[in-house]
Amino acid sequence: MTAAARADQLLDVAERLFIEQGFDRTSVGDIAAAAGVTRPIVYEHHGSKEGVYLALLERAKRRIREGYAATITDLDSPRDVLRSTADVFFAMVEDDPARWVLLYGGRVPLAGEHAARQAELAAGNASLYLDTVAAWARDDLPPERVAQVVTMLWGAAGSLAQWWLLNRHVGRDEVVEVYTEAAWHALAPILREDLRG
Repeated sequence: MTAAARADQLLDVAERLFIEQGFDRTSVGDIAAAAGVTRPIVYEHHGSKEGVYLALLERAKRRIREGYAATITDLDSPRDVLRSTADVFFAMVEDDPARWVLLYGGRVPLAGEHAARQAELAAGNASLYLDTVAAWARDDLPPERVAQVVTMLWGAAGSLAQWWLLNRHVGRDEVVEVYTEAAWHALAPILREDLRG
């Protein structure tokens, strides 16, 4: 097994423990024992339990970015891109709600430099949309306006996911459609004229 595969396996184990036991009730010793490694190995890879959690966030961000990239490759219409990326996001919520809650549900408050990195990663999630939306935006808009709208859309997706977790009788297609239409109306004022149709 390669070092990268071992590191990924360690993250899988930690993620399972954080979901099953809770972040606060899981120790580095628990992670090491469940992964079949020593505590120094965990520290060597991630520095701390908080570092393990941040590595999980980074991995999730990378995976969702890859999912977005794969689904929008041949799409030209902003509305189609919105729908496809929403479907990737809500599929993640549907497929593994416990993982989504752990990573995006706001239940793991970190402190100090770890909190700063957590906030940076959360902001980076919004940036998954930013480059794409910036390419659609009117030339007369300041970049801050585009960033505000994108941040709002990312927050709306998270809020809708929280609602959906409590209302699972609603199908994913409906949730994706609601999000897409709301996002489209929020985006319309900042889009170039040729993209508003």
